[in-house]
Amino acid sequence: MTHAVDLRSPARRSRFRLGGRQCTPAISLAILALFAQACAPAVTQPPPVTPTFPPPTATPTPEPPSVLLVQPDGTTPVDDGLAATIAQLAEESGLVLVTATEVAPGEVSAATLHVIVKGVDPGLSALAVARPDLEIFVIQSGQVDRLQPELPVPGREFELRRAFSAGYASSLLAPQWRIGGVLPADPTDAHSAFIQGGIFGCGLCNPPYPPYADYPLVEISQSEAETLSAIESLAQVGVSALYLGEGLATQAAVQAAAERGMLVLGADLPPQAPSGTWAASIRPDLGAALRTIWSADADTVASVVAPLRLESTDPDVFSPGRQDDVERLFAQLESGAVRILLDS
Repeated sequence: MTHAVDLRSPARRSRFRLGGRQCTPAISLAILALFAQACAPAVTQPPPVTPTFPPPTATPTPEPPSVLLVQPDGTTPVDDGLAATIAQLAEESGLVLVTATEVAPGEVSAATLHVIVKGVDPGLSALAVARPDLEIFVIQSGQVDRLQPELPVPGREFELRRAFSAGYASSLLAPQWRIGGVLPADPTDAHSAFIQGGIFGCGLCNPPYPPYADYPLVEISQSEAETLSAIESLAQVGVSALYLGEGLATQAAVQAAAERGMLVLGADLPPQAPSGTWAASIRPDLGAALRTIWSADADTVASVVAPLRLESTDPDVFSPGRQDDVERLFAQLESGAVRILLDS
């Protein structure tokens, strides 16, 4: 028997059967959604992307700031004291010390802050123009100069102080003040300075017995032959303490002085000499001069005269007490307490 269902009835519209079960519309919709998802095609997710970075590029290491020491071929190497001072200044300033034999574009880099040159190099002027920020120090005979932009003309002050000191030191070596010196022709004022220094030490310098002469005596030499001739002339008038100026203390000259019983002082370091002949060398302390000008105001200090110092001393010939006397004179000359009278 068939029964008619009235779908318009509210009670009938709220339920219907699904698979033999009576369901509400909300549940039926959820079930239909699950069926739809099960039948939908699967969505494939793309794999995760790993970011890639370019390999690091090498950054050039900056060149450390430096000081360049130039010792041209053919020049006398800097002495140990000056070399030690240059190394200390570089270390104290955090600079690397570089050496070269000439002032060339390839030797001076952007990291070069200071250049120290032994003697006058022909490339200095061009370097000063190309690098006005560069401090250039030139080591000359008896002084250290700053190139700004022209190089100061070498002065005569150092040689005058040295000649005066040599005359004084000779007077301390000669028992009867028979002292003499052989000096280069230039500077001429140095000849007078040597005589003044001898008189400063021995006053009238009158020996008690012959031979008599107007001590201190000075001979001029421009060659080794002239030096040997001068030594012979001085020996004939009894000179017992001899000073040999810069460049004159050759092996032959020192040997000739030794054979004539002379004690020798020199501006240079001694060559090989018989024992008991070489008393001392009177030398410039260029390291002290460089340190002074290195730390000085560049706008006010263009040149520093090197202090004097004794080197290669023989205490058996030149006693420590007499050395102290000479070193006190060095300080007095530097301070101006003792003055040298100039010829002009």
